[in-house]
Amino acid sequence: MTKEEIMRMAEASGVEDSLLYEHWRCNLESMTRFAALVAYAEREACAKVCDAYSKESSNPMNFSNNCADAIRARGQE
Repeated sequence: MTKEEIMRMAEASGVEDSLLYEHWRCNLESMTRFAALVAYAEREACAKVCDAYSKESSNPMNFSNNCADAIRARGQE
């Protein structure tokens, strides 16, 4: 995850960039939203690795799609 992606997620979740003090300000609600966005991005990145492996593999016992689905489902808990 790049610094720019993290900053976009922080801003989207309501975390404020305080240029005066050179730090970020947030409350519990915005921090919770930020954590959810980061977790979603990481799950999706992991699931995409499984998707790519599934497309490359000719093994009939390939469970990569199942893994990708299971990773994405973790966000539904």
